[in-house]
Amino acid sequence: MRRIISTVAAFAAFVGLGYAQTWETTEHTNAMDSVKTVFAEKDSSENPKATLVIRCTGKQVQVYVHTPEVISEEYGVRIKFDTGKPVKQSWERATNYQGLFSPMADDFLRSMKSARTFYFEYTPFQHIATTVSFDVTNLPQSMLDSCVSAAISRAEAREKRAREEQTTRLAQEREEQAEQAKNEAALRTKCAPFADETVEQVIRMQSPLPPEECWERLGWMRNDPTLSSYEKLAERRSMCELPSFAKDPSFCGALPSQSSEADSSPRLNDQLINNAMDDHIAKEALKGNCAQKWFANEHAKACKWVMEEAGK
Repeated sequence: MRRIISTVAAFAAFVGLGYAQTWETTEHTNAMDSVKTVFAEKDSSENPKATLVIRCTGKQVQVYVHTPEVISEEYGVRIKFDTGKPVKQSWERATNYQGLFSPMADDFLRSMKSARTFYFEYTPFQHIATTVSFDVTNLPQSMLDSCVSAAISRAEAREKRAREEQTTRLAQEREEQAEQAKNEAALRTKCAPFADETVEQVIRMQSPLPPEECWERLGWMRNDPTLSSYEKLAERRSMCELPSFAKDPSFCGALPSQSSEADSSPRLNDQLINNAMDDHIAKEALKGNCAQKWFANEHAKACKWVMEEAGK
């Protein structure tokens, strides 16, 4: 029975074949499972010779470079076809440390199909990087028939799918951008009628409450230091729906006439206290209003008084 050739043994067999400037092919069939393995090898143009090997096992393909030196494991490789740009890749080192396997054999063969020269840069152990080149034209038909043509077809199919996926993705992105621009324009139109309002006007129900989606677009609403969210604005406005607030011009309806903004808060606190002292209903209303945190913060004096009165 013919012995099954391992990867390392295959390297040794190719070294023993001698170097040549044309593709050298060999094949054998595994006596156990009748799977045929076909090799094609090509020596580099430089000395000492490196060898480019293509191996077909059934329909599976491997591409590797056998080197005359032990290879360092610390560095990757760079490859180039003809005058193309060098591409850095990580090729797997062989178990005998004198070979490097391509991680993408199908893509390699697709690139090799239309090339004349393949350049391969690797780093021998304790040496500087070395570049070798191979004439990759005229691959034997037996290799094309064995697995190379199928490998190239797989690579071309993947490239085609990748292009189609990219085209679809770009089309989707354009659609999403157009939809986003459309929505943005619609939002600007929707929020435009509220552009000249103020927080005070909205809270006092002198102006309509803008839609919630306008929160980020209307600076007068979003940037007000007394509001942390749209919900807070709506909550403040809803106070004017309560009987205890609705008829009080200090909180709802048209703004009361004030001599100056600076002294409005102290005078308003005094007014609230005087109203509560004369009217039990106003006193209870003030007590209820002080349960609202924002109200208690803005009218601390009045709320302190009514709480002290409640404790008596």
